[in-house]
Amino acid sequence: MSKNNDITENQINSLLLAAAVVELFPKALLVEGQGTEACFFYDIVFPFDFESHLLGVIEDRMRMIHKEDRVLRSLEMTPSNAALWMEHQKQYLIAKKLKKTPCSLVTMGQIGEFATWVPHLHLHTSKVSFTAKLKESFAVCSSIPGLVRIIGIANNSCKQKRLFWQEHNHLQLICDMQLFMPLENQKGWVWLPKAEDVKEFLINYWKKESFKENVEFITSPYLPATINSFNSVSEYHKQVFQNSQKKMNKLAELAWIINSDSNGIQQGLFQPFCYLSDSTHLFCLKENLLKECISSLQFILKIPKILGFEFEIILRSSHSKIRKKSEMRLSIMQMALKELQLDYRIEKKGHSDFIECVEIHVADSLKRWWSGPFLSILKSDQEAILLRSMFGNLERMMGLLVEQTGGKLPFWLTNENIRIIVVNSQSRVYAEAVCSQLNQKGIKALMDYQYSVSLAQRFYEAIKARISYIVLIGEKERLTNTLTLHESGLNQEQGITLDALFTRIQMATGGKNSESENQ
Repeated sequence: MSKNNDITENQINSLLLAAAVVELFPKALLVEGQGTEACFFYDIVFPFDFESHLLGVIEDRMRMIHKEDRVLRSLEMTPSNAALWMEHQKQYLIAKKLKKTPCSLVTMGQIGEFATWVPHLHLHTSKVSFTAKLKESFAVCSSIPGLVRIIGIANNSCKQKRLFWQEHNHLQLICDMQLFMPLENQKGWVWLPKAEDVKEFLINYWKKESFKENVEFITSPYLPATINSFNSVSEYHKQVFQNSQKKMNKLAELAWIINSDSNGIQQGLFQPFCYLSDSTHLFCLKENLLKECISSLQFILKIPKILGFEFEIILRSSHSKIRKKSEMRLSIMQMALKELQLDYRIEKKGHSDFIECVEIHVADSLKRWWSGPFLSILKSDQEAILLRSMFGNLERMMGLLVEQTGGKLPFWLTNENIRIIVVNSQSRVYAEAVCSQLNQKGIKALMDYQYSVSLAQRFYEAIKARISYIVLIGEKERLTNTLTLHESGLNQEQGITLDALFTRIQMATGGKNSESENQ
């Protein structure tokens, strides 16, 4: 089955899931759902504590609805009319989302008398057999009380292990790992100390790679830009380029972006109300535009590659009033992509500030695609201006990274590779010697001396924090000059020597403990 057919089948299954839930539990409130190439899901607020045994009941109702051969169709309408329809069905949360959507038209999926918002819904030309299998349900860490995510697959086409999506849900992981905390009223996320450490690594990497291209860093007066426009930052950079005594044609800074499209904290870091973004403006002669595009494409691909993201490249082309210039710039972008032998697809969309834009889209654990790093050609009557971003949305990059790794972050990207749990004070000197040797090897080890806390609780906290390696050191280990090791993802402990631990880590990381070694 093709990728598009998988998506279509799962979109229909998500519609069946929503219809079945509303018929069985009329007071349930739909929040949002989608079908992807990997699965289908729906986020739902139940008026009771949802239990997993209800999945079978819901699946049976989905099968019954499908068997009844109810009329299935998709409808396009304005968001305001769609919101009124949802309010009539007492689906107030979806109605609220529809009122906020900036789209001129939305797609509604209808099956029998039931209807809901299904973005990008495409239907089969002929009826297909029922293939849905509900796999998981879990509470979503959200400001919405009682929010539950139900996930299913089509015909066992997706071979994920049990509880895969629950264990890779970044909303739960960032709480367990103490990375972020949501602000009240859904106004963004606080970077907690552990996340700050990761952010520092990423920003330093961005600066180091930028320095190689002689980019200079500035700070403009604080004025948050909007997601659809970098005008404030761009204008400041233009002024510096045009008026500074020293010729500065490559300018970069970090800026806060206001996301007017944010429509709910259940999307977490993927669609926050505001986020950090790096923006670099390159001012160049028009004859050098192709060269700069090639260099910048290589630049924005660095993070998706070193983090091992599954990504695709999108070339967006907006409808410019000056057709000749638009076609010329589109041609330059295409030549740059061809020169680097990069596969891409074109989308005839965009907003007025960008003429041509290459976006890197990254997949989350549900196989939804989110925009990330980008390169744009800005409108300019004089010199050519490129705007590029290595991260696009730094909060979103963090969420995608956490989902992809299941919380087990790359070795080089964390400030704690190993946690040494010291069982008693008599073992402290030996534990400190082990910790010192690990740090000398470039392996970041921290020690847990909390003797007043039970060993089981300390061990649980380390597992919950997704520490790659947990080492227990007590009397037995001190006397035998060994360690007791628990490796993340393995439900077993084993005695091991320090040299054997060094060897294991070298094999697991390929001897690469820093970002420079991972390129």
